[in-house]
Amino acid sequence: MKKDIFNGKIKKEYIKSIKFLLVFASAVFCAVATFFLLLALLYDTVDYGGKIVLFVMSGVAYLAAVLYPLLTVLCVRTYPKYKALAKFFIKEYALDDTDEQ
Repeated sequence: MKKDIFNGKIKKEYIKSIKFLLVFASAVFCAVATFFLLLALLYDTVDYGGKIVLFVMSGVAYLAAVLYPLLTVLCVRTYPKYKALAKFFIKEYALDDTDEQ
């Protein structure tokens, strides 16, 4: 039997799509961060201020690649307590409201 990482807060028909969303978003953040990093390192005509901005944006994107899936799972697991935050990460139609009443 598989363990549900969402504690039953996601409707059964949306669990696979939410897991795909977490992996895909993390991959997109990593790709964007790598693009910014390579742009800052390999493109010589960018001035120092621009390189600093690109390095910072790369770091933020790498951080988002790690934190987005973790925060999403954490907020969904504590769903009735932090409704607005969970709805920020996951669409409202995927969340299961049956335990709320």
